[in-house]
Amino acid sequence: MTNGAKPTKEQIQATCRDLLANLLGTGGAKDIDPYANLFSGGFNSILAVQLAAHLTEKLGFDVRPDVILQSDTLDGLSTALAAKAELAA
Repeated sequence: MTNGAKPTKEQIQATCRDLLANLLGTGGAKDIDPYANLFSGGFNSILAVQLAAHLTEKLGFDVRPDVILQSDTLDGLSTALAAKAELAA
């Protein structure tokens, strides 16, 4: 996604779902509900730091753990990161 084009919210959400599924050890991205509370499914601050590092690498702009920790849902996180991608472009 770092080819110069800014990622869409949908692309960001798909990337987040894949990474979250991997970090949480779920059956796959389809098991991650974008509207469910992130922290009710085993997500924690340690995983937020890891997710931030992976997202920074994949998305091509700095993703800080506090942005992740302030988002209750994957949909909320995707919205926040899409807005950040607009500013980073």
